[in-house]
Amino acid sequence: MKFLGGNAESSPWVTVSEAVSEARGKVWAAVAYIGVDGHTVLPLKQGDLLVCDCSKQAVWNGSTQLSGVKDFVDAGCSVYSVEGLHAKVVVLPRRAFVGSMNASDSSRDRRYEAAFDATDTQVVTAARRFIRDLASEAARVDADFLSKAKVWQTSKPPQPEPEIRQAEVPSDLSRCRIVWLERGSWTENEERAFEAGLETAKHETPFDFRRDHFSWPKNDLGRFPIGSWVVQMIEGVAHPPAQVVHKSSFNRSGTVHLATPTGAEKLDAAAVEAICGSEPDDSVATCRPSKGKQLRSLFGKPSGNGV
Repeated sequence: MKFLGGNAESSPWVTVSEAVSEARGKVWAAVAYIGVDGHTVLPLKQGDLLVCDCSKQAVWNGSTQLSGVKDFVDAGCSVYSVEGLHAKVVVLPRRAFVGSMNASDSSRDRRYEAAFDATDTQVVTAARRFIRDLASEAARVDADFLSKAKVWQTSKPPQPEPEIRQAEVPSDLSRCRIVWLERGSWTENEERAFEAGLETAKHETPFDFRRDHFSWPKNDLGRFPIGSWVVQMIEGVAHPPAQVVHKSSFNRSGTVHLATPTGAEKLDAAAVEAICGSEPDDSVATCRPSKGKQLRSLFGKPSGNGV
């Protein structure tokens, strides 16, 4: 293992950039922030993978430049965004760099950066696994994502707290949607619809809630208004009430993003159907006002303030 440190001519980027340019095989990188000239500093090619922080906050405050991220997308890289990422890891087939550097000309030319250059097989494998795990839970960044994200460059930054702020399940579940779903593999369009809304859904989900989601046709997403509550019925199991925090779509496919309060347990679907009725032809029922409190009682005692 070697230590690299310095700036300008002695910057770790001198070694990293050359190694990436000459790499034979796929290069994976997790580099938090991308500058305007990021692709010049980190010359990834088609088929390589980049995980960065292309969230609302990072774009708004200038930590990540959309034009720089676009260069990686245009080069054919698979690009993903993880809000809060701060790592700087670059992995070649038999080599890994772990350091302090963001992908920018200022990092290369003006900052005093440091990195370890490792060829140990276990280190390289662990570094690649780290990036793979990040990408598996990240939002995909493509031309459509970048187009929508342009507004973040001039808009007010997101608040630290989410917009949807229910403390827990309300004491009355009148108008709650009951939706019957089936498990199965998603199509590519369904996956893209989910990825298109993942970053926003993460932001809108309260910290003590669990994220969830289900696929639904784009032209029928209006049945699940933002802020409404949903009980998912899947293979005879009624899942705890969850609040709709975001909706996203791609082509004709859509995704309903949910936030579920922790602590509630799953029930036998028959208990919910006894109150709200069996599955209708269109797979969605709405709890009648006269049954709202009864439905809520199935999932435990309501909160004292009845929010």
